[in-house]
Amino acid sequence: MSAPKKAAAANTEAVESAVQAALGPMNSLGEKVRETTEKGIEQVRVQYEAVKEAAEKATGKIEESVNAAKAGTLSFNLKALELARTNINASFDHVQALFGVKSVQDAFQLQTEFAKKQAETLAAQAKELASLGQQVVTDAVEPVKSAVASFKK
Repeated sequence: MSAPKKAAAANTEAVESAVQAALGPMNSLGEKVRETTEKGIEQVRVQYEAVKEAAEKATGKIEESVNAAKAGTLSFNLKALELARTNINASFDHVQALFGVKSVQDAFQLQTEFAKKQAETLAAQAKELASLGQQVVTDAVEPVKSAVASFKK
Protein backbone atom coordinates (compact mmCIF):
# COMPACT_ATOMS: atom_id res chain seq x y z
CA MET A 1 0.00 0.00 0.00
CA SER A 2 1.29 3.44 -0.76
CA ALA A 3 2.16 5.90 1.94
CA PRO A 4 -0.70 8.30 1.21
CA LYS A 5 -3.19 5.42 1.32
CA LYS A 6 -1.67 4.19 4.56
CA ALA A 7 -1.87 7.67 5.99
CA ALA A 8 -5.49 7.99 4.83
CA ALA A 9 -6.37 4.60 6.30
CA ALA A 10 -4.70 5.51 9.57
CA ASN A 11 -6.45 8.87 9.53
CA THR A 12 -9.81 7.16 8.89
CA GLU A 13 -9.19 4.74 11.75
CA ALA A 14 -8.23 7.63 13.99
CA VAL A 15 -11.42 9.49 13.04
CA GLU A 16 -13.55 6.37 13.60
CA SER A 17 -11.86 5.80 16.93
CA ALA A 18 -12.46 9.44 17.91
CA VAL A 19 -16.09 9.20 16.81
CA GLN A 20 -16.55 5.98 18.80
CA ALA A 21 -14.91 7.59 21.82
CA ALA A 22 -17.19 10.61 21.47
CA LEU A 23 -20.30 8.51 20.91
CA GLY A 24 -19.46 6.05 23.70
CA PRO A 25 -21.07 8.14 26.45
CA MET A 26 -24.07 8.87 24.23
CA ASN A 27 -24.49 5.16 23.47
CA SER A 28 -24.22 4.44 27.16
CA LEU A 29 -26.75 7.19 27.88
CA GLY A 30 -29.13 5.78 25.28
CA GLU A 31 -28.81 2.34 26.87
CA LYS A 32 -29.54 3.80 30.32
CA VAL A 33 -32.59 5.65 28.96
CA ARG A 34 -33.86 2.45 27.33
CA GLU A 35 -33.37 0.44 30.55
CA THR A 36 -35.10 3.13 32.63
CA THR A 37 -37.97 3.28 30.15
CA GLU A 38 -38.38 -0.49 30.21
CA LYS A 39 -38.40 -0.50 34.03
CA GLY A 40 -40.95 2.32 34.04
CA ILE A 41 -43.17 0.46 31.59
CA GLU A 42 -42.93 -2.70 33.70
CA GLN A 43 -43.87 -0.75 36.84
CA VAL A 44 -46.85 0.78 35.05
CA ARG A 45 -47.88 -2.70 33.85
CA VAL A 46 -47.67 -4.09 37.41
CA GLN A 47 -49.64 -1.14 38.80
CA TYR A 48 -52.25 -1.49 36.06
CA GLU A 49 -52.68 -5.18 36.87
CA ALA A 50 -53.08 -4.35 40.57
CA VAL A 51 -55.68 -1.67 39.83
CA LYS A 52 -57.47 -3.99 37.41
CA GLU A 53 -57.54 -6.79 39.99
CA ALA A 54 -58.83 -4.42 42.68
CA ALA A 55 -61.54 -3.15 40.33
CA GLU A 56 -62.60 -6.70 39.50
CA LYS A 57 -62.76 -7.56 43.20
CA ALA A 58 -64.75 -4.40 43.91
CA THR A 59 -67.16 -5.22 41.10
CA GLY A 60 -67.61 -8.70 42.51
CA LYS A 61 -68.30 -7.31 45.97
CA ILE A 62 -70.81 -4.82 44.58
CA GLU A 63 -72.56 -7.66 42.76
CA GLU A 64 -72.66 -9.65 46.02
CA SER A 65 -74.07 -6.61 47.78
CA VAL A 66 -76.77 -6.06 45.15
CA ASN A 67 -77.72 -9.74 45.20
CA ALA A 68 -77.92 -9.72 49.00
CA ALA A 69 -80.07 -6.58 48.91
CA LYS A 70 -82.33 -8.14 46.29
CA ALA A 71 -82.78 -11.36 48.27
CA GLY A 72 -83.25 -9.45 51.51
CA THR A 73 -85.81 -7.10 49.99
CA LEU A 74 -87.76 -10.06 48.65
CA SER A 75 -87.68 -11.70 52.07
CA PHE A 76 -88.73 -8.45 53.74
CA ASN A 77 -91.63 -7.93 51.33
CA LEU A 78 -92.84 -11.51 51.73
CA LYS A 79 -92.77 -11.11 55.50
CA ALA A 80 -94.68 -7.81 55.26
CA LEU A 81 -97.32 -9.49 53.09
CA GLU A 82 -97.58 -12.39 55.52
CA LEU A 83 -98.08 -10.00 58.44
CA ALA A 84 -100.66 -7.99 56.48
CA ARG A 85 -102.56 -11.20 55.72
CA THR A 86 -102.46 -12.12 59.41
CA ASN A 87 -103.84 -8.69 60.37
CA ILE A 88 -106.58 -8.84 57.73
CA ASN A 89 -107.61 -12.30 58.89
CA ALA A 90 -107.70 -11.07 62.49
CA SER A 91 -109.88 -8.13 61.43
CA PHE A 92 -112.30 -10.41 59.56
CA ASP A 93 -112.46 -12.75 62.56
CA HIS A 94 -113.19 -9.75 64.79
CA VAL A 95 -115.98 -8.49 62.51
CA GLN A 96 -117.46 -11.98 62.45
CA ALA A 97 -117.31 -12.10 66.26
CA LEU A 98 -119.02 -8.68 66.44
CA PHE A 99 -121.96 -10.04 64.47
CA GLY A 100 -122.46 -12.66 67.16
CA VAL A 101 -122.66 -10.31 70.18
CA LYS A 102 -125.92 -9.96 72.10
CA SER A 103 -125.43 -6.54 73.67
CA VAL A 104 -123.63 -3.24 73.18
CA GLN A 105 -121.62 -3.95 76.32
CA ASP A 106 -120.36 -7.25 74.82
CA ALA A 107 -119.50 -5.45 71.58
CA PHE A 108 -117.61 -2.76 73.48
CA GLN A 109 -115.69 -5.37 75.50
CA LEU A 110 -114.90 -7.39 72.34
CA GLN A 111 -113.71 -4.22 70.57
CA THR A 112 -111.51 -3.25 73.54
CA GLU A 113 -109.90 -6.70 73.67
CA PHE A 114 -109.36 -6.67 69.91
CA ALA A 115 -107.77 -3.22 69.98
CA LYS A 116 -105.46 -4.24 72.83
CA LYS A 117 -104.48 -7.48 71.11
CA GLN A 118 -103.90 -5.72 67.77
CA ALA A 119 -101.75 -3.04 69.42
CA GLU A 120 -99.56 -5.76 70.92
CA THR A 121 -99.48 -7.68 67.64
CA LEU A 122 -98.60 -4.59 65.62
CA ALA A 123 -95.81 -3.68 68.04
CA ALA A 124 -94.36 -7.20 67.76
CA GLN A 125 -94.71 -7.12 63.97
CA ALA A 126 -93.03 -3.72 63.71
CA LYS A 127 -90.17 -5.01 65.84
CA GLU A 128 -89.89 -8.11 63.65
CA LEU A 129 -89.89 -6.05 60.44
CA ALA A 130 -87.34 -3.60 61.86
CA SER A 131 -85.06 -6.49 62.80
CA LEU A 132 -85.48 -8.06 59.36
CA GLY A 133 -84.83 -4.70 57.68
CA GLN A 134 -81.69 -4.20 59.73
CA GLN A 135 -80.51 -7.69 58.75
CA VAL A 136 -81.17 -6.94 55.07
CA VAL A 137 -79.06 -3.78 55.27
CA THR A 138 -76.29 -5.57 57.15
CA ASP A 139 -76.22 -8.42 54.63
CA ALA A 140 -76.20 -5.97 51.70
CA VAL A 141 -73.41 -3.81 53.13
CA GLU A 142 -71.17 -6.61 54.42
CA PRO A 143 -69.51 -7.54 51.08
CA VAL A 144 -68.58 -3.94 50.36
CA LYS A 145 -67.50 -3.36 53.95
CA SER A 146 -65.20 -6.39 53.86
CA ALA A 147 -63.76 -5.25 50.52
CA VAL A 148 -63.01 -1.78 51.90
CA ALA A 149 -61.40 -3.33 54.97
CA SER A 150 -59.17 -5.52 52.78
CA PHE A 151 -58.04 -2.46 50.76
CA LYS A 152 -56.98 -0.66 53.94
CA LYS A 153 -54.61 -3.49 54.86
